[in-house]
Amino acid sequence: MLFRRTMIIALLLGVTLLFSGCGEDPAPVTTGETATPEEPVTGDADAVLGEASEDFIAVMDEMPEAAPGQWISFRSDEAEGEFSIAILRSEDFGGVTCLWYQIAAEDVVFQILLDQAMFDTLKDEMQVFMAEMGSDPTGWLQTNFAEGNTSQLFMPENDPARMMTFVRSIKLIRIKSDQDIIAIDMTGVPEMVESMIAQNPDMFDQAGAQITADSDSSFQDFFTKVQEAEFVLDFEDVTVANETIGCLTLAISHPDEGTINIAFSSELPIFPLAEASVDPLDPEKDGGRIYVSGFGFDGATDLIPGPATQTIPAAMMLQGLMQQQ
Repeated sequence: MLFRRTMIIALLLGVTLLFSGCGEDPAPVTTGETATPEEPVTGDADAVLGEASEDFIAVMDEMPEAAPGQWISFRSDEAEGEFSIAILRSEDFGGVTCLWYQIAAEDVVFQILLDQAMFDTLKDEMQVFMAEMGSDPTGWLQTNFAEGNTSQLFMPENDPARMMTFVRSIKLIRIKSDQDIIAIDMTGVPEMVESMIAQNPDMFDQAGAQITADSDSSFQDFFTKVQEAEFVLDFEDVTVANETIGCLTLAISHPDEGTINIAFSSELPIFPLAEASVDPLDPEKDGGRIYVSGFGFDGATDLIPGPATQTIPAAMMLQGLMQQQ
């Protein structure tokens, strides 16, 4: 249970890092240098994760600025095929320079046109989020998971502004259906979402209330194991896709369970996760590894080339769904 929950939290943070944007200041399309602690930091969660949160923030700050041509792909021991993220090109949309992101997993491919400048404004809030978690990790877990306040993870003080910033940053979505390339125009969607929130301001509280300590009796056991685990934060050279890059590594070891290892690097484009692995002591428990299988700062491949053959207003689709409810 320690492994499953901690990996979920780690991946949650990783995805949040992605949607917080990368460096705000212009940077060359080259690799950065990962911030390094002077020596390994060892101790319990409360002793180590404060330093870890500061160093992970430094990793985000030092990542290359998002730019066309960048790509990164991942593999897992548990699944076939690759998951990849790429930045294909820039495009002017309503007078704003945006970037086309492509996300692909086996036969599923879609592309998102993002207002990168708006997207990057989430970074400061992400840093506050990381600092709050690092200041009192076990207290943060108790507050946000065991007490049913999961909405606070992305909606501090029930404020939907962060989600609305993300929704507004999405301008177009492209998908391929048979031989057609369909563009979904997000114009008008932010206003509709705001209207939904205005009509039901407690909607995020209702969603968060679905996960509580009372509904999951294993929470206390999970917290006990987190408190029993040893955390080690270090800087190491890690082989990633046949290249050696500097990484901040976090190892979480429990005497009865095993070890979780997570590595982040500012030398990667788009997404800083280099690898994450679970090594249980019990051979009957699931382990596994997620790792970077390739990356580059140019040469991203467009898997949905050509102009859209059909454009669908997303606001109209959303309005239709609302009327059916």
